Amino acid sequence: MNTGLAPDGPLTAQVTNAALVGKAADWLAGGHRLALAFVMQTWGSSPRPAGSLMLVREDMAVEGSVSGGC
Repeated sequence: MNTGLAPDGPLTAQVTNAALVGKAADWLAGGHRLALAFVMQTWGSSPRPAGSLMLVREDMAVEGSVSGGC
């Protein structure tokens, strides 16, 4: 299923994004505040494709990644 989040990315990136959307819903339902980081465009050597997501909760809990670990 193409969600439009990562049209050129691998299917695994889309599955991961779907899981992150579910995690965001869980955190919000639990009363947490969160921020969403979204890779909109890449060029050159890039560790994550466009459409990659990362959630950061107010207590600094993190799910997902928008970098290669740096």
